[in-house]
Amino acid sequence: MTSELPFASSVSDQVAADVEGALGISLDHFTKTLLTLCVASESRDAKALRTLCVILSHGYSTATSIADAANRMLGMHVYEAVDMPYDQQLKDIVGPLQRLVDRHSYCTGVVFLVDMGSLEEAYKALENVTDSTIGVVNNVSTGLALEIGVGLLGGKSIAEVLGDATAACVTHCKVIERVNREDAIVFCSESGVDAAERIRQLVSQSLP
Repeated sequence: MTSELPFASSVSDQVAADVEGALGISLDHFTKTLLTLCVASESRDAKALRTLCVILSHGYSTATSIADAANRMLGMHVYEAVDMPYDQQLKDIVGPLQRLVDRHSYCTGVVFLVDMGSLEEAYKALENVTDSTIGVVNNVSTGLALEIGVGLLGGKSIAEVLGDATAACVTHCKVIERVNREDAIVFCSESGVDAAERIRQLVSQSLP
């Protein structure tokens, strides 16, 4: 059953581990078998979940914020997040990454979206613990996460998705030169724009 239903089996193992950790109850093989069959019957679209997507970013909640925004916009939990505070090093997040890969052992691919620097080499810590196809893309942003998420949910391969996403998310810039404008008085009011406009008219009419 584990080889035929890898997704359901992985979920069953995770539930069993959580139950034992929380209640101290060890599920027997028969119970885990029933749980696996139950998960398999309720899995509406397990294929869409066969790629583990992880956002890695420096900062205390940068990766979490991007992953949360992307998951909400995609309408599905696609991204996991690993934040790396500035006082940590790459070796400090290897453990959490390995636990993520173990929990998603049914996945045939892993995609890392990183911001910069040493995180671009994070995949090397997992090469010996997973035989999944690994994709890495840097300069992570919410837009890039959405492009990749839509592509993977559409059934495209990792290579195709990353190629299309990086081509679509090209950085653009715009420079607005400073313009010397005439001095002006701005009227604001807690009562709203209409009140501010009436005060503006009153002052304007009172000036020569």
